[in-house]
Amino acid sequence: MFDLRHRLFHALTALLASTLVATALVGLGAGAAEAKVPRAAGRYTAAIEPLASYVGQSTCSPAAKKGTAAFANLLLRTYPHSRSLGISRACNVGGQSEHKEGRAFDWGVSVNSTRDRASVHALMRWLLKRDAFGNRYAMARRLGIQYMIWNRRIWGSYAAGSGWRKYTGSNPHTDHVHFSLSWAGARKKTSFWNPRNFPNSSGTAPTPPRTTKPKPAPEPTTPPADRHDYPQPNPDGGHRSRSFPEPGSPRTLAQAAPVVSERLSVPTSRRAGARTHKALVAGHRYLIEVSGTYRYQRKAGAVADAECSTRRGASWWQRERSLRDDQWYADHLDLYVDGHDLMSESDDGQTCDTGHTYRWVYEAPRTGRVPFAVWDPTNYNDNRGKLSVRVLDLGAVRDSMTWNVPARNTAGATSPGLLEGGRDYLVTVSGTWRNGEGVTADAECATSWGDSWRRDVDSYDMVAGDWSYDSLVPQISGVRTMPVSGGSDCDPEHKYTWVQHADRTSPLNVRVSDPDRHGDNSGALRVTVKPYDGSSTTPDPTPDPTPDPTPDP
Repeated sequence: MFDLRHRLFHALTALLASTLVATALVGLGAGAAEAKVPRAAGRYTAAIEPLASYVGQSTCSPAAKKGTAAFANLLLRTYPHSRSLGISRACNVGGQSEHKEGRAFDWGVSVNSTRDRASVHALMRWLLKRDAFGNRYAMARRLGIQYMIWNRRIWGSYAAGSGWRKYTGSNPHTDHVHFSLSWAGARKKTSFWNPRNFPNSSGTAPTPPRTTKPKPAPEPTTPPADRHDYPQPNPDGGHRSRSFPEPGSPRTLAQAAPVVSERLSVPTSRRAGARTHKALVAGHRYLIEVSGTYRYQRKAGAVADAECSTRRGASWWQRERSLRDDQWYADHLDLYVDGHDLMSESDDGQTCDTGHTYRWVYEAPRTGRVPFAVWDPTNYNDNRGKLSVRVLDLGAVRDSMTWNVPARNTAGATSPGLLEGGRDYLVTVSGTWRNGEGVTADAECATSWGDSWRRDVDSYDMVAGDWSYDSLVPQISGVRTMPVSGGSDCDPEHKYTWVQHADRTSPLNVRVSDPDRHGDNSGALRVTVKPYDGSSTTPDPTPDPTPDPTPDP
């Protein structure tokens, strides 16, 4: 009887423990449940390979090498939801590639999948962490990893000290991770597979034919020279402080009327950020404009925008920056929409926008009010400031619309709807603005310290344009406008018109031109757009209505 009770007690205890573990995994989400790593092939000693030097393709033998196939199978067994995009590549396809020597593997995972991202992050931590003997990048060295490319970044063993660097190749590698192996790794002659028979020298590269000229190694992207001294945790990657995870997608979204054009303010001191007031519709494409800066630490000069950051007065750094060693893969301080990191384009076409305005075309994967939030892994309580977000449905063509253009906005303001390609529109701009240094201007003319208004002061003017086919940077040019009051000089009412022909269906961006800076400007222009069906490219001014005569008493 005692034995039966004893066994029953242990069975109930095991059931309770398994239930608690399952509950914990559900609570942590799919990312935590998938954060497993490959099993080692044996018990290792302190002996380990050096970091692999770069050896590019010099022969063509596309058959998958034994070590490459073993590495691919290791990943596919560990992460069964992933897939193989291939090892071999034909000799006449593309340029130089280790695929043509059977020593490169494309691991099929998507940056848009929470589960896939968790798997990649877990694998990379496992590959690059120290081992029990203090060897850095231990598993990458034992497997013979030469370089890896994932989500617009590259890590090379030949430049390991530079960490993950910006990758500028034509393929962004957002649907797979590319692994290239050394010849020892490709031939399965490394300590990962042979911990007891290491070292050996049978994994060297084959001697290329004399007629084959070795091709030059690709130049690695140079890391920024002004890398910031962000606060880092313990050298071994351990942390005692709390770490906030990457913003995720809520399980459900509240429903509302569809978004056509909406502005919202995203507080950076709230981990949850802010949700749109109306709903994005699954399958619709949206132009997302985000502008502004915020302070991410109490220390002076610790400022970030939606893509870049700076600290202690340094120049604005490249986009890739991680605040924690254990999150080497992270692009911290970025703005996320519904769990997706904005891979946005700057308004001025540079890496970091001088006016802190970025754009992204986002295709909504589901319908509902979506959250916008920044990712600060350390502390939200010391953040100050908000980011301004504009969401515009790229299917929303509008005949008539009106919007304001603040003079202090370097990137101007984009129309709340799209002009339809092939049509003409009458655009009217009114109002005045000041540059903070004694100049007052409207859309065409300017005056300085009370002088007469002059039209030939092109430094203070209005510019307008739409997007090109291959960029989200507006194609801006000066517009020659006509005064509404008639003539060709300055309009005393500060109202001007022109005819805008829409070459393609696109928004219209309008901004003021200031040769100095926009930050001290004040005032705004008001833009009105409506269809124009006149035969002349120069519209006649709209006459004022004639009032009815005053009736006799």
